[in-house]
Amino acid sequence: MSSHAKIQDQFDYLLPAGKEWFGVKEAAAILDLSPGFVRDAFDMGKLCGHAHNGSAAKGREQRYERRIPREFLILYLIETANYDTGSAVQRHLEALRRRSLPELIQIQSGIRAIIQQKQTY
Repeated sequence: MSSHAKIQDQFDYLLPAGKEWFGVKEAAAILDLSPGFVRDAFDMGKLCGHAHNGSAAKGREQRYERRIPREFLILYLIETANYDTGSAVQRHLEALRRRSLPELIQIQSGIRAIIQQKQTY
């Protein structure tokens, strides 16, 4: 698996399975941003996609339906992340150092279950 695919997998779970195109409101909900912010990011080229207005004559379009492909939502998440995989893991470990022993035992049990699940794939 390439490093790009690994990075993409970090964010793919945030999007509904099997859905490839998203409107502004859907994208805003996924990104936890306002629809206005998503529209502005789209219009400024920070969030890529397609703008459509099939009901108006060519050259007279005033409103656009903006559609954003799955891959560009993931790309936006990757580009705006202020961390890499290694630093994220380090921060998790630092947070774990503050947990009590019973909490760590519970976390350990959960991690073992996740590892077993992943090993059966």
